[in-house]
Amino acid sequence: TTAAGRPRSSAARCPRTGEILSAGNAFANITLQGSAPDLVAGGFTLQTGQHLRSRYLGSAYLSSGSVNTNAWCVSSTCEKPEAALKFLNLIYGDSEVINLIVYGIEGRDYVVNADGTVQAPEGLDSASVPYPGYYILTGSWSMGDMFRQAGTTEEQVRWNIDHNRNADISPAMGFCFDSSRVRKEYTTVNSVIRQYYAALDCGAVDPETELPRFIAALKDAGIDAIIAEKQAQLDAWLASR
Repeated sequence: TTAAGRPRSSAARCPRTGEILSAGNAFANITLQGSAPDLVAGGFTLQTGQHLRSRYLGSAYLSSGSVNTNAWCVSSTCEKPEAALKFLNLIYGDSEVINLIVYGIEGRDYVVNADGTVQAPEGLDSASVPYPGYYILTGSWSMGDMFRQAGTTEEQVRWNIDHNRNADISPAMGFCFDSSRVRKEYTTVNSVIRQYYAALDCGAVDPETELPRFIAALKDAGIDAIIAEKQAQLDAWLASR
């Protein structure tokens, strides 16, 4: 996990963002990514067909959420746990396997340029290549070791290592919230977020009218109770350290 964490991009949260960028009707997009700027831009360029560049805003920050968001595990109900773990080890150690999963077949689904970057073959794009999983190009960090993937340059590797080592660390690192006491509120609040957030995030609605409605709906759903419970647990956790 990189220092900035690995949240899904705004295009993933709001499908219209990709459509708007593909149509050339937007000049910029703010996305949450823990990858080197040129790697993020390359993924969006492949997805949208537009030549995009990225600029890193803010600074690297490590929290419990950024570390735990994409933790791999083997389910207790897995019928062949040893085989599952062997496969996880494989996608972190074999470049051929990880490139096959992320990009497809080299030459047919993707080509590697002289500078090490990856793009769709001539005459194709992310929507027309034969490999159905090609969409993962903008989220390839979520599957296997991104440092072993085609398209990852030495500069990008150094960027990620530097940001991990020098990230600001949350004072609540290690704290995990137990939502069992506010389970009903938690479920209702998440429903409200799903209803409003994507449209607000990609600018599909007017924030002057929809943001106040969003905030009011969150309060009606019980977000203040969740905040109070989380604060109480955090205070107790800090006091015990």
